Amino acid sequence: MIKNNINNFAISLILLPLLCGAQSLPNGVSIHMLDNGLQVLLIDNPALPMVGINTVVKVGSAYETFATSGMSHMLEHLLFNGTNSRNQKQLYDDTDRIGGYNNANTSEYYTNYMMVTPADNIVTGMKIQADMLFNSILPEAKFQKEKGIVLEEISKSLGSPNEQINRNLISILYKGHALSLPTLGTYATIEAMDRDDVNKFYQNNYVPNNMIMSVIGNFNSTDMLNDINDIYGKYPPNKIV
Repeated sequence: MIKNNINNFAISLILLPLLCGAQSLPNGVSIHMLDNGLQVLLIDNPALPMVGINTVVKVGSAYETFATSGMSHMLEHLLFNGTNSRNQKQLYDDTDRIGGYNNANTSEYYTNYMMVTPADNIVTGMKIQADMLFNSILPEAKFQKEKGIVLEEISKSLGSPNEQINRNLISILYKGHALSLPTLGTYATIEAMDRDDVNKFYQNNYVPNNMIMSVIGNFNSTDMLNDINDIYGKYPPNKIV
């Protein structure tokens, strides 16, 4: 249920700036753009004891090719395997220590990274998330392990009649288009995937000017925006390839 609510919120955060336009925003809601291009949506709700952050990277299976199918999802897995300053265990331990929930999901049009913590710990949670988004090293030693996990997910999907009916329908509706491909990728594309290619994909797409962040919960909007600028604003924009 938590994951579904967060995923729905991720979709709404993409649409809200478009829907609002020049109209007045509700109380507690504000939209900002950092100097590095990161778009930020703040929804202050003091009734909530937690703060949830969704950082959406505007890349998913719809932007892949028949040769790179599943790369967005594979990269999502790899980002939980270590950064320049934290190994995989430290990422999990640091999140557990603050009572956090750190997860992600990949869809056709975006990859969503979510961090939920008690309100007092959200700054630490943001530091963990930013470290993953911008400083991941995609360790070679973990690459084959994650390949195996994704291949198991594909196998499970192939064993589900409902999922296969849905996949077959989509492949007919979007024949010849990337939307016809499964977000998980295929056996062939995952087995052939190279760590260097995934790293290049990471460097080209995981830049702040290709991201939208939403924050909802119990916080002061001015303080929150300052914290976001300090933590995420230091990463430079880049050309999106």
